[in-house]
Amino acid sequence: MALTFATGTNTLVTWGFGLGDVAALAGAGRAVGNWIRAPKRDQDLLDFLAASSESIIQRRGLVNTVALHERWDKTLVLLKNGRRHNIQTPSGRPLVENMTNFTWFMSMVVAALDSAVSAKMMRTIVCRFLMAAIGNENDGVDYLKHEVKYHIEGWLSIAVVRRISVCARAAWNNLGTRGKHLPGEIPQTDDQEILRLILWIVQGKENKFYTASSDVLAFALVLNEIGLELLIEGSENSTHDERYLVVCLSSLPILYPFGFESGDRHNRFGMRIPLNEMEECVSLWPGDSSLRNSRRHTFLTGAQAAEGTRLVVCMGHYPMDEEDLDVRYVVKLDNDVGSGRLLPSTYEMSSLCLMAETAQSAKGMKILVDRWPTQSRDTLSNWLGEVQLDQVGESEIRHFDPMTRECMAQLQTFLMGYYYQLLRPLIDFSQLQVQEAYGSWGWEDLQLIKVVRALKIGKSFYRENEIDRHDMMKVVGYLFAGADYHEQLRPLRAGTVGLLGKLALVTSSLMGDVDTPQKVGRFYLLDIDSSCLPSSSRGLILGGARRICCKMEVTRDPTNIDLEVIQQKQPDFTSHVEPDWDFDVQRVLVAYRYKGRIIHRVNPIQMDISILISWIPPVEEEKISQRLDRAVTISLEELYGGQIHRLGEDYHKDYHTDAKLIYMTMLLPKARACLTAMRGGNATLRSNCLTAANDKWRGAIIA
Repeated sequence: MALTFATGTNTLVTWGFGLGDVAALAGAGRAVGNWIRAPKRDQDLLDFLAASSESIIQRRGLVNTVALHERWDKTLVLLKNGRRHNIQTPSGRPLVENMTNFTWFMSMVVAALDSAVSAKMMRTIVCRFLMAAIGNENDGVDYLKHEVKYHIEGWLSIAVVRRISVCARAAWNNLGTRGKHLPGEIPQTDDQEILRLILWIVQGKENKFYTASSDVLAFALVLNEIGLELLIEGSENSTHDERYLVVCLSSLPILYPFGFESGDRHNRFGMRIPLNEMEECVSLWPGDSSLRNSRRHTFLTGAQAAEGTRLVVCMGHYPMDEEDLDVRYVVKLDNDVGSGRLLPSTYEMSSLCLMAETAQSAKGMKILVDRWPTQSRDTLSNWLGEVQLDQVGESEIRHFDPMTRECMAQLQTFLMGYYYQLLRPLIDFSQLQVQEAYGSWGWEDLQLIKVVRALKIGKSFYRENEIDRHDMMKVVGYLFAGADYHEQLRPLRAGTVGLLGKLALVTSSLMGDVDTPQKVGRFYLLDIDSSCLPSSSRGLILGGARRICCKMEVTRDPTNIDLEVIQQKQPDFTSHVEPDWDFDVQRVLVAYRYKGRIIHRVNPIQMDISILISWIPPVEEEKISQRLDRAVTISLEELYGGQIHRLGEDYHKDYHTDAKLIYMTMLLPKARACLTAMRGGNATLRSNCLTAANDKWRGAIIA
């Protein structure tokens, strides 16, 4: 491996990682770029380009590798067995050896860029910086253009594992709170100014840098916060020790193309969502305190309109051989109270934008629409009816009169409250280091309207009253994960089980713990190292090829089973995500192990559908029975190597019995999930009653 641990090369094993987990980490590093292999990749790149760290980072003393090592290498955050783990040594010593100053510097730059700009803009800036730093005449420029994306993945992986990214995002947020920069991401037009700053930091001759962009100054302060301590803020007339690199906010204007102004909040996208107070996300928009209070109230009105409406997994027919196999959802109402008679304007707006017309949603929409002038209401209603993913442009919003634009802003705020409240129960936030989501939207955002309208349209045009999960993922990714609208959401299709936006959004099946329909319908939002999640070039996570299990006949004597007296103490399976090495390394499989040995590698969508097919709904408490006569139990050790079992052809003839196969997996959710997927729906998955599962016998019972 490229990584050498201070306490020995077997440190990962002593931390509780199995040898298979270690192999998966190293293998993922070969397929993409991750924190284990990034330093070696960087050195190979410099060697190929006939460059060195010193030729790129020419300022001496800029990167203090010893101090960075002491600060960032004492705790590593990794995803283990579907859960986030903070790994520390008891002695408090650093866990891993120092990286070169080049790798440290690029990791900090990428972490700061990730906190402040879009992923596309980050790739552009990093590529241009490296090309300028090594010289455009270098023969290896074409090679660099191809390889840079893998190095960015490695640097970002380093930053996330060491929590540098968390610190960078907190610093960027804090600077925004203090008014150092406007809300949202730095606009694309500042990319050249950021590039000029980074080149000055490593190769500049002067110790002062002047910029008219408050965003660029804030970006420099983030770099200072995460480790470039020589980079400080100053003024045009301030004096400092010559060892410091001083960034000054200049009064000279920056000329932007096409009439764009960097200070215009309407051009900024990418907003952070505090999960404990989601309505605060609209406080960032322009306006005085009264207007901000009004927006928060409108957001909460939208949230209240979603009460009583739920999205649940559909338990209908799922053909396993369907080409575009996907989980589906259906809208459920907590009560049968309809919306009643509505005014045409309220009904039309509700039917265009909301998932269901209820008394609560009608009340909220009426409060909103009644404040609008008739002309603005009609304009928005006609416009919404025409909104499709590519049929309405941003220019149409600019042609609205000021009152209509304000009404549209109110509608956006209301819809955000509605959909954040509606979708939040589908997402597990427990593995986030910071309880904060990331919205791709901005102020007066046409794309947000398109995304939620597409969900409504999909509900109407596909299976009646059902919504495909990939359509649901588009909305969840846009509102919670910071997914890119053009690069990720538009091409997202059936078969997608996750995406890598500003945060990672994955289905529960990738976490391994998914043994009920309720879990099948949930997503996880993660801020962990996403290099462990193989994905396409667009950052979409797709399921790999299905693996076939080996069949084994069983002939031993049956016994009686009573789950109420059985006390199961065996450990559960462990799981991790790994590339589909045999077919496509950009696709994923979920690998299950028991006591360190491989059981099977499972396609996540096949697992989801198998659970929905095999599930036996709970029965009433007075009808519960946990006894089964004449059962043949299969131990978990018998599953090694992907073995599934069946009774021999002459079994019932020889034993004169109706014995049933049963897997004893009580309180072992990962074992239940893996077994159900291995049998591909040819089993019954017990919920709370063994007898009910036996009555629906389909080859085996997973108790």
